[in-house]
Amino acid sequence: MRLFHYTTASKLAKILASKEIRVATAFVAPPERPVAWFTFSPEWEGTATPGILDAVTAKLRSLTFDQLVSIETPARIEVSESSAPHTWSDFRKLARCPKKTFRVALEHCSKLDLWRVSFVPVRFDSWLAIEVFHNGQWRDALENAKRQDEGSDRD
Repeated sequence: MRLFHYTTASKLAKILASKEIRVATAFVAPPERPVAWFTFSPEWEGTATPGILDAVTAKLRSLTFDQLVSIETPARIEVSESSAPHTWSDFRKLARCPKKTFRVALEHCSKLDLWRVSFVPVRFDSWLAIEVFHNGQWRDALENAKRQDEGSDRD
């Protein structure tokens, strides 16, 4: 089976430059251990959706997938199952996961049994595909970039 690492196109550019999916360190405080997150789900993972600062309340709020699509391009990297061998249960034990992480996952209706993690970066040579969400479907990122480039040549 294959796993997906969900991100956005702007973050994908940084991932491509580093040639690895790094462990996430944002909001990770000792003694918790950072991990790289993956899921078996071919559908967008809600916890990968960035928040946005609400102009009215000045609080961070979650975006829906459709809202995200309107302001940023969703992206994903497909890897083999062996790239992230640890289950949610493993993560809770090995990473010293705080209850807050569990609450966030449930708020986003995540299917925890589909999650997998890696405690080490997942290198480029183990990636199987790189895709972006364009015109309502997942497309090969390199092919999509080529198509967009060809379209700009016609202008």
